[in-house]
Amino acid sequence: MRRNILLLTLPALSACITGSQPAHERDQRLVREIAQQQRWTGEAVAGRPAAEELDAVRAGDADAVSDARKRFRRLLMAVDRTVWIREAEVRSLRDAQGDAIAEDEAVAGFERAGRQRADALAAADDLAKALADSKSKRAISLDELRRALLTVQKAQESEQRLSRDLSRAGRSADAPLALQRLTASTASRSKNFVDATVRYLGNHPDERYGLDSWASQLANEKAQIRAALADADANRPPATPASRNDEVPTIGSAGDDLERSDAPPPPTSAGPAQLSVVGDAKKLIDKRGTPKAILTREGGLFALRYDEERPCGIDRCESTVDYVFDSSGRLVRDEIVSQKK
Repeated sequence: MRRNILLLTLPALSACITGSQPAHERDQRLVREIAQQQRWTGEAVAGRPAAEELDAVRAGDADAVSDARKRFRRLLMAVDRTVWIREAEVRSLRDAQGDAIAEDEAVAGFERAGRQRADALAAADDLAKALADSKSKRAISLDELRRALLTVQKAQESEQRLSRDLSRAGRSADAPLALQRLTASTASRSKNFVDATVRYLGNHPDERYGLDSWASQLANEKAQIRAALADADANRPPATPASRNDEVPTIGSAGDDLERSDAPPPPTSAGPAQLSVVGDAKKLIDKRGTPKAILTREGGLFALRYDEERPCGIDRCESTVDYVFDSSGRLVRDEIVSQKK
């Protein structure tokens, strides 16, 4: 009999010693994975470049550009990690129901990931702008900026889901009360990487056609970018007259398909028209080299003709493209003259 009484009293004594137990057992593997992801995210954010480093990127320093590209990729990965962390901390908080210390840790981790994401996006945006303005060729690409915008969108969509889930949990009698301590981000649509894309396309006007292939999920960002480019073009000051060395003679007309050659054009009684290539037109020639042809258009416009690859259906084709400029050298449009697979 005494032995039975002793066995019955042992659980009671254990409860008195250890106190109340949590309602659920925490998934320790999840807790360890969250801690690991937070550590990697913190390391990426801690590598935010200083102002002088960004200046070196803009100046085209090869080592600075290479380092900036690596940091840019790490920061975007950190943003993705914070998305996972915040969603995982919600699960962890449910598991911690009844354990006050574990609940506090989950809430702190959720909030920390939100701050880290804001810091990572700000640092990545600064790097994207510096890379877009860099004098180094191909410091960043339009496709890399597109993927950065998709990363931002993924984070925003995650916050929207969290907001809905936390709202439902607040109305549920079975949900842990600690979930009411979490608040999803309700910030308006971010403009991160939009300005960097505008700068990039301003410096590489021949790549503006690349926006046409962007998916519909980036329609809002694409509209912002195009509007900003239109404003920049409209507010651009008149180009200063070019020196004699920058002047390029016109060697064709809108209906011609003349190849550029070293031989001068046949003389005419009026003499060849002279054309000052400045602004976007000069940038294009500096970047792409001598055009296949230079053509005049009605209304004082002129075109630089280049061969390049362009999308055609689901494939890419060899294309002849005319980049049309106004008399001040501002890019007006680009036209596909012909395509062949």
